[in-house]
Amino acid sequence: MDRHYTILLITILCAIFIVPVAYAQSEEVPSSNESLLYVLGMTALVIAGMIIFIKIVEIAMRKKNVNMAVDHDVETLINNLKDPKLAVDAACSLAATKDLMAVDPLIDALNTDKNADVRAMAAYALGEIGSEKALGPLKKAAKEDYDQVKRSADQAIKKIQVKRALTNF
Repeated sequence: MDRHYTILLITILCAIFIVPVAYAQSEEVPSSNESLLYVLGMTALVIAGMIIFIKIVEIAMRKKNVNMAVDHDVETLINNLKDPKLAVDAACSLAATKDLMAVDPLIDALNTDKNADVRAMAAYALGEIGSEKALGPLKKAAKEDYDQVKRSADQAIKKIQVKRALTNF
């Protein structure tokens, strides 16, 4: 998310310096109020365009991550759960694969990983996979001190319970 704020800040700074220069080169001589309104309006348009661009890039990156999950084999992703630098992305990718082979390693990550982000993503992934085997560990995680882990575990439990109810229906 910090990357988005950096891009937005650069855009705002560019708008503050570029828009007035572009306006100054026009042949009309507007009043100072018109100039200010024009500059503010153009700056707002540039900022709005950049925000839209950031959102489009963000959506494209999410789709890319889901597609990458399909390209990776599950065993590699499971091994990446043990790497602190790759564990969150690996758990996210395992969620996209929905492979039952990932349930035990994700439960292990949920129970033992020191990083709350990894535990939260493991809980999310278990919910996406939907294995009832994960209900016990998820209920335990739902009592954890970290809010993001609690929320992810609660949502995963609900997903699994809904899946069970629909299956039994």
